[in-house]
Amino acid sequence: MFALAVILVCIFAACGGPAEGTAEWYVEQGNKLADGERYDEAIAEYTMAIELNPSYAEAYNKRAYAYGRLGNYTQAIADCNETIELDPNYAEAYNNRGKVYFYQNDYSQAVIDFTMAVELNPKYTEAFNNRGLAYYWLNDYQKAIADFNRAIDLDSDKAVAYYNRANAYYYLFDNQQAIADYTRAIELDPDYAEAYNNRGYVYHGLGDYQQAIIDYNKAIELEADYAKAYYNRGVTYKKQGSNDEALADFEKALAYSDSLGLTKMAEQQINELGE
Repeated sequence: MFALAVILVCIFAACGGPAEGTAEWYVEQGNKLADGERYDEAIAEYTMAIELNPSYAEAYNKRAYAYGRLGNYTQAIADCNETIELDPNYAEAYNNRGKVYFYQNDYSQAVIDFTMAVELNPKYTEAFNNRGLAYYWLNDYQKAIADFNRAIDLDSDKAVAYYNRANAYYYLFDNQQAIADYTRAIELDPDYAEAYNNRGYVYHGLGDYQQAIIDYNKAIELEADYAKAYYNRGVTYKKQGSNDEALADFEKALAYSDSLGLTKMAEQQINELGE
């Protein structure tokens, strides 16, 4: 009876996935590695799958994603192109290629690919959100909001879509709607440091310095090296006349900054307070 049970377990285990050494098996191994952010190793597995089956569109698409995560955009686009040539209706491949164009700041081309993705799959939440981001960076905030609305309609628990829509509302000077969306993003993801920081920035603009500092405090609590939150809190402290606290925050911002623009702004604030 025990031996039979072992045999049954082995049979069912074998039925649970692709046979070892097949192209499908290599893709599965690559997916596990990619989930662990081991992209170089994942690429090797996807490449084995392609060598076994040169017409395997999914393997090219998965490898494209891994190349994109490593910043190898040329190879990522080449693999997306191959995926689309093998399967012109592969919505995810258009979305992946659109993301590569987005990372290269080619927002117009990104919009074209994201549009193809949502035409092929009208319920593709991520592609709507991504196209919204591309429109946002093209300063077309109304179209961006329309896409974020669609993403939220499809997935009302998608915190990032509320966050992105809030950013667009801010640039349309709709501060109350921006605050409402940042708040909803925080409700869905209480560890969303960027949402606290941006909501604090809006509160500062409205003259509610106390609430702004509360939000910046929370952002810094969540990310102790959040340079932009230190800088923003420093600006609010300075506005309140709390120069010692402001100076400490500008020095923190300078210490943690990885942005030339933010570094220069922090240095300018420190120099002004030292005069």
